[in-house]
Amino acid sequence: MERLILLFLFLLLLTSQINAQKTDFSFKSIQFDNTEPELKGRVRTVLTSTYENDKVTKTTVETFDAQKRRREFISHDADIEVHSQELVASTIKQVYFYNSKTRKLDSILHYDEKDKLWGRTKLIYDSKGLLQEKSIYSEKNVLTTKISYTYDGQKKEVTSNYTSYSKDSEGKPVSISSRSVSQYNEKGQLIKRVKSGLTGDIWESLSFEYDNKGLLMKQESCMGKSCGGHTHLNMYSIIMEIG
Repeated sequence: MERLILLFLFLLLLTSQINAQKTDFSFKSIQFDNTEPELKGRVRTVLTSTYENDKVTKTTVETFDAQKRRREFISHDADIEVHSQELVASTIKQVYFYNSKTRKLDSILHYDEKDKLWGRTKLIYDSKGLLQEKSIYSEKNVLTTKISYTYDGQKKEVTSNYTSYSKDSEGKPVSISSRSVSQYNEKGQLIKRVKSGLTGDIWESLSFEYDNKGLLMKQESCMGKSCGGHTHLNMYSIIMEIG
């Protein structure tokens, strides 16, 4: 209990520091909507602690604006790597910006565990309001990844086409393309994801199982003939509004 209280106080302090921070959000080559840099009206901050076997495996702090849209997200995560079965910890922070006309999510800032900006994401939607394209840029505004999306008629299967951009050992630009197909159940939960090359050669297959409360109970990863999995036991979450 004492550990949970200390964790709560730490995350509360971290959230107040982020709210006070001013973010420079500008691109040279593409146009971004940044008309809502400040939160107005009632702002809610929610702390969620996820436990497995009474041990904290993940904590998140989410800040929502008056329209109930997520504006900031901080995650402290400790999870079991499905192949090595080792505990892996990570911390991320994301800041969200919305289009003032469509009200849809327009762009995201990404920070590492040291609160250093490492990338930006730009989102584009089709005429039906479905996400059509996502472009990821480095902290120096260099395009690193572009993802395009196609949907089946019932939105139960989503195909994502990836193109990653980098440079070879001689400094020449190169690109690598891949694809993933994600399948969802009636509740909108991800149940299977297959990653492959454009020629159809499968790189990795992931499967997910949930309990009747919607919590992830089992996940499995297969790479070739090698499969590894992790079963989540006695999982539960505690949600507290802290601001």
